[in-house]
Amino acid sequence: MDTEILNNAVRYLAKSGVKVENTDEFKKALISLCVTTLVDLGLAINEALDLVMGDGFYQSISDACWEAAQ
Repeated sequence: MDTEILNNAVRYLAKSGVKVENTDEFKKALISLCVTTLVDLGLAINEALDLVMGDGFYQSISDACWEAAQ
């Protein structure tokens, strides 16, 4: 991803009221933005999460949530 795209993402997040004060906050906000955008475009949440975070990510977190709820 080039610098212009990242700077545009930061500006968009700032306009949306998301404060990005360090790298970790930026990563979290950017991941959220990507997943939300993909879902808004019609992908299922499992597809969006796997596309952004890697194959099997959705299954991993859904399994962990299920186990925690038992």
